[in-house]
Amino acid sequence: MFLRWLFFLYAIDAKIIKNVNLPSCVNCKYYRPLHSNFFHSNYNECKYFGTKNIQTDLIDYDIVKYCREDESRCGLEAKYFEENKYVALNMILHSVIHPTNIILIVFLSLYICAYVYLSEK
Repeated sequence: MFLRWLFFLYAIDAKIIKNVNLPSCVNCKYYRPLHSNFFHSNYNECKYFGTKNIQTDLIDYDIVKYCREDESRCGLEAKYFEENKYVALNMILHSVIHPTNIILIVFLSLYICAYVYLSEK
């Protein structure tokens, strides 16, 4: 009887998802995936927050995870969230531009060119 009651409590608790109504950073127009990370990584960058280097004019963007944890920046409620309408396209481009895929595409292109060149001889 105790095990059945314990399973019942687990089944009820498993269906409660926290923060399901809050927007995801992945769907924000300020979300910038790094080429070395997966598209859905917590350690990608937020283009809304950053620091500009005054000598080089390069901007170091803040990490998405830390922007969402800090209430003085975006916070849990995503104060500065603006929807990106092209998330699916960005995901495809990110997967194609990923360094391992570029190497694969270059070698495949060279193989096809060599095959066509040698077959014409």
